[in-house]
Amino acid sequence: PQPTPVPTPVSALVPTPAPTPGPEFCVKIQTGGSAHNEGTLTVVINGATVESGSHAKNAVLVDQCYSSPPSVTVKNPTNDGWGGYAKGSADGGATWTNLICIDCADSSGPDEKIAVDGNGDASNQGERACLHGAACTLRLVDPHP
Repeated sequence: PQPTPVPTPVSALVPTPAPTPGPEFCVKIQTGGSAHNEGTLTVVINGATVESGSHAKNAVLVDQCYSSPPSVTVKNPTNDGWGGYAKGSADGGATWTNLICIDCADSSGPDEKIAVDGNGDASNQGERACLHGAACTLRLVDPHP
């Protein structure tokens, strides 16, 4: 009879590490495509200027994701008003909602757009307006109220 082979030891099972969570909170800011939407805009995220200058119609100014909800501020240092979209996502970009402008005033412009101007004559560029050179805060809607 042949001897019974010695079983090969099973190495200790090492658990697979949990995946590192990727950037979950996203911001997208884009100039609108309507008349007079092009203009000057400065965007500050988490204390750093990420975009500044004059922007053409339909230009994507910001399309970034972060591991925690970002602090977003917009301002127009000139009298060349800007109108466009400020969107946020709390699920890595799977779904998008309008960012809430904390300091903006209600305005007469198109739904879902925000107007940012150094004076006050671009208020018709968005349903919410950040005027007279003010720095306005944009926030993500809390997905888990």
